Amino acid sequence: METLPIVAYTWGVWEQNINSIQVIKDWCLLSYSTKWLGSSYIMSDVLLPEEAISRDDSRMTKNLWSLIEQADIIIGHNSKRFDIKKINTRFWKHNLPKPSSYKHIDTLISARQVFGLTYNKLDFIAEFLEIQKKIETDFELWEMCDRGNKKALQKMREYNERDAEIEEIVYLNMREWIPNHPNLSAYFETKEMCPVCMGGNYKEIGLYTATQKQYPEFRCECGAVWHSNKSIK
Repeated sequence: METLPIVAYTWGVWEQNINSIQVIKDWCLLSYSTKWLGSSYIMSDVLLPEEAISRDDSRMTKNLWSLIEQADIIIGHNSKRFDIKKINTRFWKHNLPKPSSYKHIDTLISARQVFGLTYNKLDFIAEFLEIQKKIETDFELWEMCDRGNKKALQKMREYNERDAEIEEIVYLNMREWIPNHPNLSAYFETKEMCPVCMGGNYKEIGLYTATQKQYPEFRCECGAVWHSNKSIK
């Protein structure tokens, strides 16, 4: 997800304290891109030229609300601190109700918790894993989008779509390491599956020892490790 930048009057460029009366144009949603896990179809949207000029993101915000309303789990990179808060702000602005409950996986938080990467940005992780790179951009792209330039808006949409593709690959490479990963078996009637990838190809590898009891421990072919909730008698 991307936003249009705030435009404001200022007398300097360093350590400025900008008052609300100095703001000419506040930020709004610019574009988003998402996909259902495992699907090849990418769902994306971007402001129309006239919407960008007037900063009217109401149409796009309603479309995004409909998608989030359907989701059981949302996966993103830096989405907990940035994307979701920004999205919620626009939902509130346009009088949309709070979406139904969903779990949230933020791969940035997980990367910081588990690994010691030199950088935790999505493009660095993509390079680290030797997968496709983000589309290169600079601030001029946001400036041209703000002016309603059709080519710039289309490039922004493509930029977001590439991000969605990369994020899915990063998640699939990381999911076995994610702390407190949602138990996917809770969404299905059968419990004979890996709680992380929903696969059935797993094996017992030993015992997990808690304070007073031991539980069978398993490893799936996806790499995930978990233990049964039934103790050894």
